[in-house]
Amino acid sequence: MAESFLSALFQLFIAVGLLIYTSQECLNFMQLTYHTGVRVNGDEAIRMLLIVFIMQYTCYNSSYLIHDVLMKMPKEQILKELYLI
Repeated sequence: MAESFLSALFQLFIAVGLLIYTSQECLNFMQLTYHTGVRVNGDEAIRMLLIVFIMQYTCYNSSYLIHDVLMKMPKEQILKELYLI
C-alpha cells in the first residue's frame, strides 16, 4: 500500500513538473512570436512548438540558440523555413 502511494505521489510530482515546464515553454514561445512579429494560427503554433521541443531535446542549450537565431531572422524567412509560405 505504501509503495503504491509513493508511486502515485511520484507520478503526480512528475506530472506537475511537466505541466510547469510546458507552460514555461509556451510563455517563451509567445514572447518569441511577439518580439519577432510572427503571427500564427493554432496549427502553425503547434508545429512551431513541436519543432522547438524536438530541437531542445536534440541540441545542448538549444532553446537559447533557437531564440537567438529567430530573433535575428526576418519574419518571411521564419515562415519559409517552417513551410508556412
